[in-house]
Amino acid sequence: MAFVRVEACLNMAGGQPMSIENLRGVRALAREHGVPLFLDATRLSENALFVKDRIGAHAVFLDAKRFLPHLPQQEFPAQALAAALYLEDGVRTMERGIVSGQHGDEPYDGLELVRLTIPRRVYTQEHLAYAAEIAVRVYEQRADLAGLRMTYAPEHLRFFQARFKPLPRRLSSLYRPSRAPTWSVRPRDSEAAPLSTTRARGCSGRRTAPSAPRARPSR
Repeated sequence: MAFVRVEACLNMAGGQPMSIENLRGVRALAREHGVPLFLDATRLSENALFVKDRIGAHAVFLDAKRFLPHLPQQEFPAQALAAALYLEDGVRTMERGIVSGQHGDEPYDGLELVRLTIPRRVYTQEHLAYAAEIAVRVYEQRADLAGLRMTYAPEHLRFFQARFKPLPRRLSSLYRPSRAPTWSVRPRDSEAAPLSTTRARGCSGRRTAPSAPRARPSR
């Protein structure tokens, strides 16, 4: 073994944090056997929040296996879900499943996750409410969602460059022009606030003040 690498809030494990006790144990074991230990501190601040307060994270993860139980792993459920969220109304996410985790032809039966990243000081409450509403909308139509077929796989970093096409069965009603939902935004204090709408354009949102308050549409 050349070295041991420890990553805080590992994406492929759904952002699972590590405890200080666990890290000390790994360091002691590596030192005992003379193996170098490297700490990937990319998300160390998020890990610290978990350790101290048991809250906070860098992302929200959707379990694609539970979200789309009718899709076998060979049909890339996490990638299919990520594509559906984007096609439904522009919510960009990232697959963290077999496309990311499988190396070469080695077996893979791990998690199928979709990551919705939440950078600090970037998104507003309206952005989060919008993404949540799109996720709910896709979930309500999950039985129609088709799996994917990989049409191109590069030698390296296929989760960035691979290409896919939907399988012919279960052609999804999700592949249609997008719609812009409207929802109410609660103010932080007790004062009333007008409603606003947000329409996704890639990673950004656009807010406009309506001429008159509108009620949340019924489901």
